[in-house]
Amino acid sequence: MDSSGDGGNECAGAAPAGSDESSAPAPAPSPSLVLASAAVGGGAGASGSSGKVKRVMKTPYQLEVLERTYTEDPYPNETVRAELSVKLGLTDRQLQMWFCHRRLKDRSHRQSDSSWRRRFPCQLWCRLLCCHQFHTAN
Repeated sequence: MDSSGDGGNECAGAAPAGSDESSAPAPAPSPSLVLASAAVGGGAGASGSSGKVKRVMKTPYQLEVLERTYTEDPYPNETVRAELSVKLGLTDRQLQMWFCHRRLKDRSHRQSDSSWRRRFPCQLWCRLLCCHQFHTAN
């Protein structure tokens, strides 16, 4: 199969930085990441982890646009991501990871809903509903 990281596994492209010498240079970090790096002291914070950039939360506006785009298409193509990148000031990689994690969130919610329904069969729900209707009618 393809070992480049984007071979079909949707979140598997997160290889460690500098792991592939032949790849193109990494894109410049977004302005928010540069500011966060400067605020932490260039990455040499109290935790002693050099090179780490503090995570910056998405703004409410960014989240609104991302969620709206996700409802239209959970798998946006390169063109849509490029437009979002310019509009929101996020890198393509940040957008890819946001959409990947959002799909995982949807998937986990669907799985937890179905497992909850399996634990409580329909007969129990029918009894509770009938009992509730009986007590509220009187």
